[in-house]
Amino acid sequence: MIDNITAGVDASDLNQFQRQEKLRKACADFESLFLNYMLKSMRSSVPEGGITGKGEEGKMFQAMFDEKLADEIAGGGGLGLGEILLEQLGRRLT
Repeated sequence: MIDNITAGVDASDLNQFQRQEKLRKACADFESLFLNYMLKSMRSSVPEGGITGKGEEGKMFQAMFDEKLADEIAGGGGLGLGEILLEQLGRRLT
């Protein structure tokens, strides 16, 4: 099936496409990491407690929640940081 998709596509074009996709993923991952750090910093400015409590379990849950939230925000377009990085770094691929 992949042969049908790549038939007639030059190997260098495929390699370029693969590099572009890897760069796109790296930019999205970076934005997710940045958002996760931002959420963690924001969370440290408010008092502990609330729904998750003050214990280690609550901290672990909150960290996992922030990580997932950052992934979802970045995956849904995010702040645009990933796209800006992709645009800037993508110029160097060509």
